Amino acid sequence: MFNWQQEIKETLNDCRKAFVPQDKSLLDQCANQAGLDVYQMTIRMNDLYRGFVLKLYTEIVRSDGKWSPLEQAAGALLIEHFWDRQLEAAELRTAWQGLMVDSKKLTWNQLLNPFLRSSTLKPFRSDVFTGGLRLANILTKLDGSISPEELRTLQSLEQELQSTLKLGTNRRDSETHSDLPDQLTPLPEVAGKSSKDSSPVKVSAESQVSLEEAIKQLQSLIGLASIKNQVKELINFLRMQQQRRQAGLPDAKQSLHMVFMGNPGTGKTTVARILADIFRGLGLLSKGHLIETDRSGLVAEYAGQTAVKANKRIDEALDGILFIDEAYSLVSNESEDAFGREAIQVLLKRMEDDRQRLIVILAGYSQPIDDLLKSNPGLTSRIGTHLTFEDYSPDELHSIFQSLCKQHHYHCPPETSQVVHKHLMQLHKERDEHFGNGRTVRNLFERSIRKMASRIAPITPITHELLTHIQPQDITEQ
Repeated sequence: MFNWQQEIKETLNDCRKAFVPQDKSLLDQCANQAGLDVYQMTIRMNDLYRGFVLKLYTEIVRSDGKWSPLEQAAGALLIEHFWDRQLEAAELRTAWQGLMVDSKKLTWNQLLNPFLRSSTLKPFRSDVFTGGLRLANILTKLDGSISPEELRTLQSLEQELQSTLKLGTNRRDSETHSDLPDQLTPLPEVAGKSSKDSSPVKVSAESQVSLEEAIKQLQSLIGLASIKNQVKELINFLRMQQQRRQAGLPDAKQSLHMVFMGNPGTGKTTVARILADIFRGLGLLSKGHLIETDRSGLVAEYAGQTAVKANKRIDEALDGILFIDEAYSLVSNESEDAFGREAIQVLLKRMEDDRQRLIVILAGYSQPIDDLLKSNPGLTSRIGTHLTFEDYSPDELHSIFQSLCKQHHYHCPPETSQVVHKHLMQLHKERDEHFGNGRTVRNLFERSIRKMASRIAPITPITHELLTHIQPQDITEQ
């Protein structure tokens, strides 16, 4: 028998993990990008999470103008989840009358904007979409039937979430590290009780990823055999230098600034995050956080502002890693790109002056990065490690798809798996220098989930198998 209570609880847990990352370093990055501390950031994202779930619930309940007993029971479950408070029928109705009014004031753009503005949260967009649509499906089918009004609302929600989250697009924000929107006014307390979840989760130092855990994370990544070997050699070298110092022997000074070369979606950012944990674990970086940026985060539009802007971004990365994506764009092809050259000079000086507190990673396509290094001896002399990220093989791409299914609690039967593998082989065969690798797989996964959602929308009653099994017809090329 389908246990809708358990399904809702699991879906809520998945949604909350997307809004409030459990990884300490990720939460630190979100807070740094928003100009907040971890305490304030957790409050903000918890507010957004509750607002997101409540708006989904109220949209579904309003659709047919009824509030059935099962919908009331689901509402009571949400109240208990958010405020740790069980309400009687009369209390529940009063509470939801207020929440219905409050949810109308919330917009999808307001609730989901952090996932577009924060580079750290962008990878969680598909989790938010999947969790939200899954919750909407469960709520719509609680009564065992679906009305035309509910079906239209469900389809509208799918389109709104997809559009707001900009899923499947390659749009780049003009400023990837813009502050998150102003904090939402906290949702009202229920029946005089304070919100349990409104109290932020204080993350202790013990929750940081250890050196051993970070190494395990690296080894668990799909593919990247040469990258793993190079990182292993680097770790062994750094450990040996520490042992030599402890023995009173001279150690070889080596620059830890790096270059990551490769096509999009090959794991460059993921490896950079893990390296931040590894270097912290080795005692080389006190914070071990990762600040991601690009030309827009370092180069200003007006004279006299570039040095200030670049230094501010570099200051944010001190005691951690500054990851510069498409680093070659710092200097445009225009001969008069004085602002870009100024940013490079600031970066060069800080790479040298702060080499004990800062690691810079220049990332991007192989050839343009190589051209950048050849054109600037100052950069070349400061870079100690070059890592080349190869395109994934068809089998590795298939493994990534299967990993996404497992991560998001979907099942890919053998017949579906065959269709996925065949499609990925064709995409790999036709790839060019702009092939998205892991991003291409994620886009395929997201499109398949959206098509799956539309396929099961008219079906009643809802079952666990319907909500979790991806069928061959769900795999779509566009």
